[in-house]
Amino acid sequence: MVEFNGSSVKQNGNDVLKKLEWDQTRGVSNYFEIVDVVHDSIGIFHPIEKIINTPEFQRLRNIKQMGIAYLVYPSAEHSRFTHSLGVYHLARSHINALSERQPNLGITSTDKLCVCIAGLLHDLGHGPYSHMFEVFLHKANPSHSWRHEEGSKLIFKRMLDQNHEVKEALDRYLSEEDYLFIEELIDPPKSFIDNHGNWKLKGRPISKSFIYDIVSNKHDCLDVDKFDYLMRDSKLSKITIPFGKVTLGRIQNNMEARKFEDVGYSRIVYGRKVRSDVYTVMYSREDLHSRLYQHKTSVAIETMVVDALVKAAPYLEYKGDDGRYYDLYHAFENISAYLQLNDYVTEKILESNDPRLAEAKSILDQINRRELLRCVGTTFFTTIPYSVEQIKEDILKFDDTIDPNMVIVAVRQIHRGFTEVDPITKTLYFNQNDPSDNVLERPSDQWIRSNTSEAGRTNVYVYVPFGTSMDDYNKVFHAFEKTAKSYNCESPAKRQRRS
Repeated sequence: MVEFNGSSVKQNGNDVLKKLEWDQTRGVSNYFEIVDVVHDSIGIFHPIEKIINTPEFQRLRNIKQMGIAYLVYPSAEHSRFTHSLGVYHLARSHINALSERQPNLGITSTDKLCVCIAGLLHDLGHGPYSHMFEVFLHKANPSHSWRHEEGSKLIFKRMLDQNHEVKEALDRYLSEEDYLFIEELIDPPKSFIDNHGNWKLKGRPISKSFIYDIVSNKHDCLDVDKFDYLMRDSKLSKITIPFGKVTLGRIQNNMEARKFEDVGYSRIVYGRKVRSDVYTVMYSREDLHSRLYQHKTSVAIETMVVDALVKAAPYLEYKGDDGRYYDLYHAFENISAYLQLNDYVTEKILESNDPRLAEAKSILDQINRRELLRCVGTTFFTTIPYSVEQIKEDILKFDDTIDPNMVIVAVRQIHRGFTEVDPITKTLYFNQNDPSDNVLERPSDQWIRSNTSEAGRTNVYVYVPFGTSMDDYNKVFHAFEKTAKSYNCESPAKRQRRS
């Protein structure tokens, strides 16, 4: 336990204890290091260990970072726990780099602690198999409003309510304004200025607007969350991408916080010489989505698991702290119930003898036997004017001999961070060779044409059940081919069928 030695000060006429400065000196009391596969060593400074050692944070050990992708890339079994530690580490190095390079920014030790806590807790709200759970919720209830970022904030509040030792330790450093700042860092709004031209955020004044770019960057998508998952996911899946530790080092060594006159506040901007390094972040994200996260077999397995969860959801119940039971669809309505969810939900189904779970259990058994959906073909839209239901209906129109149960359609978006525009067009650059040059430069139109892609695309995958005959397989493909042609999009690539 660190001894609290703050002095008493006056606030609103009352004696209050002065907040402690956050000490990042290696070797201080309670300091330790965690060995990490990406960052080698991660230093943990009090009171960060108090947060790590809570049930809410430890739960992330049982939620895989990449959902079911480990069933396609077996070495990619890492968890949200290790990713969160990595984001904490990069958040600390990022804000320390800015503070050392630009002392005039007035970054305090409390600012640094808040950024590190936000990095650590940004994914606290993920459900079983990470983003796959949101796919499940959308299929089960398309009108639901659950977002894992909102869940992270709610779980953080519960952590403070349920773990008095943690709250007491953090209170020695943080005020109520700081707790609000952490929540805003985890889930900042898309716009920082309201309709009247006023600064919207409450945790920090407009003079520290650039800090909001570190954990979840709403301006150009360059943030430490993305930096860690790109390096971690590529390393553990053994898929090579251009972005890596050397590129990250160049970006960190050539970034500054500068005021952006068009909107009236500061952003993190980059030296012109690292423009290509910045580009590798966007390209690497798109590449991993194409080759890893949305691999045709990953999408097939995810589709099957989601189907199993939809069938099992009404019969899987979790007790909330209000005494009520919530099924899998509605567990997010009570944080105590939601915290009981992790990847073991599928094992719970497989181990159950409840006849109501038999259909879901059968699907999961098929996955274990590798009796997976077979990909007939894929194509893509630059926009998605058609729903899954409409695409399936149109495929069936071209051949009325096809059994509707034989056609399974999935759609997934691939983009570089924003669905509306390539985020590389939103990055800003300064002249690092002339400190007096305060003009921030956007990428030129010529550079944009050479280095950007469409804002995004929607991949369309068509599958048939395992065991489908070659004749039926070919019928579905030809109907899909005609459907794609009718949509004026690229002819689907036919997948080689395995026996």
